[in-house]
Amino acid sequence: MAVGTLVRPSRAKSALTGIRNFSADRVTLIFIVILATIFLSAIFATWIVPGDPFKGNLRDRLKPPAWSEKGDSKFMLGTDPQGRDILSRLIMGARVSLTVGFGVVAIAGLVGTIAGLVAGFFGGRVDQVIMRILDVQFALPGMLVALTIAGVLGPNMKNLMIALSVNGWMVFARVIRGMVLSIKNRPFVEAALAVGCSRWRIVFVHIFPHTLASLSTLAVIEVARIILAEASMSFLGLGIQPPGASWGLMLGEGRMYITTAWWLVTFPGLAIAITILSLNMLALRMRSYSDPLQRRAMKF
Repeated sequence: MAVGTLVRPSRAKSALTGIRNFSADRVTLIFIVILATIFLSAIFATWIVPGDPFKGNLRDRLKPPAWSEKGDSKFMLGTDPQGRDILSRLIMGARVSLTVGFGVVAIAGLVGTIAGLVAGFFGGRVDQVIMRILDVQFALPGMLVALTIAGVLGPNMKNLMIALSVNGWMVFARVIRGMVLSIKNRPFVEAALAVGCSRWRIVFVHIFPHTLASLSTLAVIEVARIILAEASMSFLGLGIQPPGASWGLMLGEGRMYITTAWWLVTFPGLAIAITILSLNMLALRMRSYSDPLQRRAMKF
């Protein structure tokens, strides 16, 4: 206990320094603003969509963006083959993509973190069993496994999240296990054992907090990966189903019109690219600011 309290001030001071530098980084603030805009749009999608994202009018089908020669001011980004507003579907698609991304990372992160903590600290047969399971799953093509699970269970949002969660916990488990192996022999852990702390208390109270910085960075990276995986599976027809709104589904529906209605694939593609780029750059900055060595070496 005493050792745990001794390390908190320095950790808190380092965190405050990182936050100050983080807020002073203009590039990072730009990505934060972009992500905040996407998140708020997803949260309030029901109230801010300019039209019905699920029902259209065939009289308005394939209208180009409003600024085009034949565009309609009612449809800022144009309409799809069913006459549905592209902007409304983009906003509603943000809600779906972020729900899947954060939901899968929450489930996979919880399972993988617990597995990594247990494997790294207790070792022995427990570690061997968990690591062999990891080796088997890493040997299989991840997207193929997810597609198979989604195909067997049926293509919908719930089954999509199950498939991606089954295929995503291993990264968390391996990273956390490696960190625990480097932490568990430090003096403060030995001191906690000496004063009679239980092993589970040591794992979750003394060791786990030291993994949070790397865990948060990994979580942001995984959200970006899951959003891309969801878009890929929806594009292939094993994710979100019509008339639902998903960026990947919009790409799939618009691919047949890519030469005649460029806006059908351009705007969903840009939404995916901007979101993933922003998340990856945010994760890079988080990693740099959480590591004192990288913070001193890199200048933003």
